[in-house]
Amino acid sequence: MPDPTTLAPFPTQPTGVPYPTAAWPSSGPEVLNNLAGTRLTEHVDHVFTPEAAAAMGETSAVLVVRQGCLVLSRYATGIDPAATFPSWSMCKTILAAAVGILVRDGRLDLDEPVARPEWSDPADPRNLLTVRDLLHMKASLAWAEEYSADVPSDVVAMLFGDGATDMAAYTADKPLVGAPGTVYEYSSGTSNLLAWVFGKAFDHDPVRQLEFLQHELFEPIGITTALPKFDPVGTWIGSTYCFATAEDFARFGLLLLRGGRWDERQLLPAAFAEELRTPQSDVHDDGWGYGLQSWTRPEAGGFFACKGYQGQYIFLSPAHDTMVVRLGISPEEVKKAAADWTVALLELACALP
Repeated sequence: MPDPTTLAPFPTQPTGVPYPTAAWPSSGPEVLNNLAGTRLTEHVDHVFTPEAAAAMGETSAVLVVRQGCLVLSRYATGIDPAATFPSWSMCKTILAAAVGILVRDGRLDLDEPVARPEWSDPADPRNLLTVRDLLHMKASLAWAEEYSADVPSDVVAMLFGDGATDMAAYTADKPLVGAPGTVYEYSSGTSNLLAWVFGKAFDHDPVRQLEFLQHELFEPIGITTALPKFDPVGTWIGSTYCFATAEDFARFGLLLLRGGRWDERQLLPAAFAEELRTPQSDVHDDGWGYGLQSWTRPEAGGFFACKGYQGQYIFLSPAHDTMVVRLGISPEEVKKAAADWTVALLELACALP
């Protein structure tokens, strides 16, 4: 994997283009008209056809943002821009941003131990797990992230079965499969342990957590529709649940693309935003790298992504100041086709003048 220092720097908001706190700016009718009949619009037109639905599942919404402007916005028949969509695992990156704000405020140190009550025995090696290990998906805890009903699945049991009453506890009970902080395993349970750490700053009170998310993350960037969900003991289900409109997911993407900056405020620490999109040198997951609760593709200057179950995607290219959002319902057997289509869309959008 390439040296992370070769990653393109985060782009700044172009002069004269306002941040979309109130509304998304467009590049103007002339740019939108010029897109008609291009490979990009043909690519987007095709995804809403029955043939594409059979090959990659139903697509509900597609957005293209370039140089801070919304240059293309398309929804399936019967869906309008006010519709909200599930984040699924895109929420993991939203959770990471919330953790970054606690770091900014001096309320959390990434190298402090997680300190779960199940690990109170000083001899328990799980005591060595740090917040950074969780962000990197290196809890080294046994976990089966399976989505098929035909095989044992920890994520299904946690979200919908015996673990649903206390998702962090369900995960914390898992045994180690290697030295703490050394074994990468994509795990929604690890994310909910991280969400428990986040909630500890608010005495696990969902109301206080939601107020913090609204005041410190969502409202400053104009997100008005975000709806996180909590489990019965007050842990944000940060692995999975934050509903929002497509445009609000794009606002979150723009925050990441701007290196955690929004207008005149550095909402996320710059170093944290950089680490979030930097691939770990020893992680190779089906062609992807992994940063802090985010996916990376460092080749050619790199792009990074929020990815969710059934094909929810925010793909970002700092090198071209370009982002695409794809939301829909793509079953596991065709989800790779949806991801490949979205990568191709990003490449076409990056080639725009």
